[in-house]
Amino acid sequence: MKRFLITLILMLVMLPTVWAQEELAIGAFFDKKYTRRTGAKEVMVKNHKVGERKMTLFRSLNVPLTDEESRLAEQLVQQDGEQALDRELATKGGRTCYAFFRLPDAKNGIHRYIFYRNQALFAGKKPITNIIYIEGTVTMADLRRRFGK
Repeated sequence: MKRFLITLILMLVMLPTVWAQEELAIGAFFDKKYTRRTGAKEVMVKNHKVGERKMTLFRSLNVPLTDEESRLAEQLVQQDGEQALDRELATKGGRTCYAFFRLPDAKNGIHRYIFYRNQALFAGKKPITNIIYIEGTVTMADLRRRFGK
């Protein structure tokens, strides 16, 4: 019974993290189909301090994708980007190779961001797609200073 209660509590604590991406189209890429793929690297960090502010959630996925999957990821990122309050985009050959979006805030004024990069569109690079979802009190300027462009 004790193990059951601990498991239940842990599941309830993790639900907001799952819901965070669930309402977004890119949430499909944080599914086991991609996160457990050979060569995939998933990182999830909570409450990481960035200067005077913090990221309450940082979730990234670096995953090798087929061309078809890459086009789907690009489409889903663009779909989420339609609601963006602020955006940076770079295209190459009509395809999005880089995107950085600030989405409408979540409850309690928590900012939300999506970062996307398709390395397959750069000559000599491995076909890795990076998708990052960030929540917190950090600003785009804070993130640029922290991670560079």
